[in-house]
Formats: sequence, C-alpha cells, structure tokens
Amino acid sequence: MGRDPQGISLAAPTPGIAFKDMLIMGFLASEDLFAAPGDIRAFDARTGRLRWSFHMIPPPGEFGYDTWPKDAWKYSGAANNWAGFALNEKRGLVFAPTGSASYDFYGANRVGDNLFANSLLAHDANTGKRVWHFQMVKHDVWDRDLPSPPSLVTVRREGKLIDAVAQITKSGHVWVFDRATGKTLFPIEYHPTRPSDVPGEVLATTQALPVKPPPFARQAFTEDMVTRRTPEAHKLVLERFKQIQSKAGQFEPPSANGTLVFPGYDGGGEWGGLAFDPETGLF
Repeated sequence: MGRDPQGISLAAPTPGIAFKDMLIMGFLASEDLFAAPGDIRAFDARTGRLRWSFHMIPPPGEFGYDTWPKDAWKYSGAANNWAGFALNEKRGLVFAPTGSASYDFYGANRVGDNLFANSLLAHDANTGKRVWHFQMVKHDVWDRDLPSPPSLVTVRREGKLIDAVAQITKSGHVWVFDRATGKTLFPIEYHPTRPSDVPGEVLATTQALPVKPPPFARQAFTEDMVTRRTPEAHKLVLERFKQIQSKAGQFEPPSANGTLVFPGYDGGGEWGGLAFDPETGLF
C-alpha cells in the first residue's frame, strides 16, 4: 500500500467494478496523517495478481508531480477513490471520483494544487493509464471529496446526442463532461479566493464552479437565516455567527478564529449517489 501497514487504516467500502477478467478497486483511507496514498488498482479476477495500478500522488517523472512538494509522494496520503466507479465498457473507460488529500483541513505539508485529489479521472480500464481528468477543488482544505460514483448520461446538443459523464459534489453542483475527451459541456467560472491567515497554508488563488446546471443545494448561510426557534437560541447563534469568517462563501479560508463551511462537507451530494433516466433525460 506504499506505507507501513501497521500504521495505516484501510477499508473497502464499495465492491469495486468488474471489467473483462479484472476487478478494479479503490479504498477508504484515513484523511489524517499518515494515510496510505490512494492508488487505484486492478486485480486479476481469477488469481488476485496485480494487473495495473495508478499513482494518485505522483512520484518524480509522472504527470502531476509538480502539483505537490517534491517528496510528498513519500509521506502524503489519501486522494483516494472510496465512493466507487462508473464503467463505459464499450469505450473501455473507467471513471474514478477521488477524495481529499491528508490532512483534509490543513495543507501546509502539501503546498500546491495536489493532483489527483478531488478529481474526476478517466482511465483506460485495460491499462490504468490516465485518459483525462478534471480537478473540482484545488488544494482542498474543506474536505470536499467527490461523494458518489459518477453517472453515464446522454446529452442532446444541436440535434446530436453526446455521451457524457456527470459527477455531483458536496457543494451541490453537477459537473458534466464529454466521456471521451473530458471537455466540459457547460461553461465554468473561476472564482478568486482569499489567502489563508493560518501559518504555512498556501491556498489556490482560484477555484472553479460550473455555471450550469444550477446547484441543487443552498449556497450561502447569511445572518437573516439564523434560527429564531427561541429568542435565546437566536441571540446565541447570531453572536457566534458574527465571530467567525463567512463572507467568501464556500471557499472561505479555514481560520484560527473559526470559519463557516457552507455548504457543509457532508453534502450537497451524498454517498447514496444519483440516478439518470435515459428516456426522459431527467437526472
């Protein structure tokens, strides 16, 4: 697993996915230090022999290595697929959503964008080689794992049907990509982010969100939404709300003063996943 097995925690929360005579597996890792790196592996279904593996924290010479500190592949962990996969058998593509790197709320030990954490990856299912990827959150410090397998969908554009893959997020967004190329089917906006005041923390300067479809979860928590269940509860929560940082929305930097993480890191999108009706086009 790339680490001393005596010092790590591992689990297989999904059954993996079968392709030809292989079983492709991700796993659940700790998001604390020191976690195992979240490599995806394919095993021979008859013998258990390892057929291929993909490094989620790239070592020297591999694509994405420059998005981490130079020795991060030796000590950093997670960036794992724990939510499961989707398989396009005809194209031989397996789609893997990934989680946060460890530690998931603090990244001074992993300065950089941290590929391939918080990404949707398309692999050649025969070899494990990366075909394309998109990173939803760069240098995640909000625990915004991708929380469910993606769904294979069909989108109609200018009278043509496009085979696509759709991925939901904990922030309540739906990302839609061309299955073969990874090209987004809807516009993307890049939002500037504020720097962190936590010592050693270096956040990404921008974060991406899709313009369409509209998010399915509330995107802000404001003062007028504070509970009015009782006058005492309203006063207590309002006082606390005014003490913590919240003005920058869902990419508000974590702070020693306290930060409102909203939408919350339990979803938005949840582990139960999504469904698509190919006859009606409803998602």
